[in-house]
Amino acid sequence: MKKHRFNDLFSSYPVIIESPIKMTYPNEVVTIYKGVFTLKIKEIEINLEGKLEFRWFPHPSVAYLGKPVDDITHIHTFIKYNGDISVFIDEKYFGKGPLIDINLGNPQSDFSFRGMISHPAIKGDQLVPVNQIIFSIPNFGDFIGYNVQKVSGSMNSAIKARLSLECKEYAISIDRHIDLKERLRNVSDNGGYHILSDGLVESKIGKITFEQSQEIMLSLSTFLTFVSGKRTSPIFRIGYLDNKESWKDYSSYLFDSYQYTESWMPKRITDDFKGLWLNYRKIWNDEDDKDFLQTAIHWYIEANTSKFLDTAIVNAQAALELLYNWWVVEQKQMMLGTDSDRISAANKIRLVVSQIEISQSVPRDFTFLTNYISRFPNILDGPDTIVQTRNAIVHSKKKNREKLNSINNEIKHETMQLSLWYIELALLKILNYSGKYINRVACITRQKRWEENVPWFNKTKTS
Repeated sequence: MKKHRFNDLFSSYPVIIESPIKMTYPNEVVTIYKGVFTLKIKEIEINLEGKLEFRWFPHPSVAYLGKPVDDITHIHTFIKYNGDISVFIDEKYFGKGPLIDINLGNPQSDFSFRGMISHPAIKGDQLVPVNQIIFSIPNFGDFIGYNVQKVSGSMNSAIKARLSLECKEYAISIDRHIDLKERLRNVSDNGGYHILSDGLVESKIGKITFEQSQEIMLSLSTFLTFVSGKRTSPIFRIGYLDNKESWKDYSSYLFDSYQYTESWMPKRITDDFKGLWLNYRKIWNDEDDKDFLQTAIHWYIEANTSKFLDTAIVNAQAALELLYNWWVVEQKQMMLGTDSDRISAANKIRLVVSQIEISQSVPRDFTFLTNYISRFPNILDGPDTIVQTRNAIVHSKKKNREKLNSINNEIKHETMQLSLWYIELALLKILNYSGKYINRVACITRQKRWEENVPWFNKTKTS
């Protein structure tokens, strides 16, 4: 096929989304503004010439540094003040936060002020409703998605880079960077943060207020956190009205620094993800059910990202008991009245496992765990293993401490993995997902990410 024929083919694909805010290497400082800005304490103000930047260390936040450009009569007011100081750019409020230090040099021109901006930090007019929002996502983007085109001069190229999420109110597109492999390698080598994906929210029902954009982004953040197995969130959010920039949100939201984290997310994105998002949004739109989703995903992430196995096991059981109460008791009403509270924790987890169509036995892939429970006839199955291990950690009487000493880290690790497997499958079943997932149990013996259909795949496809 001739080159122009390829260009014609590629031109049918949507153009890849690229944020105007760029990072070329991990942990690169992002310049927000250079010039004169104003610090205010009530009616007292001082003008500084300097810069405001988004910095990743020691923790992601906006910082400023500047030197006075005019009268510093009120310098002592700023030195003595312990509260948050307001920052204005071009006479528009940007944010507020503590003054970290004042360098009292000599002569006067050497004075400098250094501080930080607490959440939020917004440049522009957030009162203007918008119809598009462009954003970036740190440390998220290792997937194969739908085709997009990258236009470079007279040449077009295609890349399978798009994750599409759509509901009746808006459409969300997330495109991983075309140089993802290099970015992943760099952030893996250096740690910290790198922008791996950019995204776009487009309204389908009119303009989006800033408050509505916050709700959209919270919903998306929670969803992507569940998908990726670690905390992540859209940042550097830019609101546009009819392609004209209205505001930029430089606030620091909740996301983890780079580390390898297991998740259920398959490498290849299919249409099953669109259904997953729609079902997620249905639950999210009910306030009580939204609280369930946020809390369940919170406990799941706390368990999946914890550096301490004991903590992970305790957090995972908290998620499993929440799944029992919301799903088995409240939604399915499989247990009624006081009976729902009287059954043991192991039986609660068994009822959750019964809904995800897998065996309650400990998987044979877990060799350390299998050998361990074979020595204890009172440990009946997987749910029993989780509960007894958790109880030995939490209830620290002598008998439990002795039992805990007999459980090595390999056994604890497999107990944690079993718990997380249950949680992932339960949430996926609640969200009516019928596609492929990474089976973390199978990964142990195969030593690689193992994709397979969810256990209820055949029933879903034939129903």
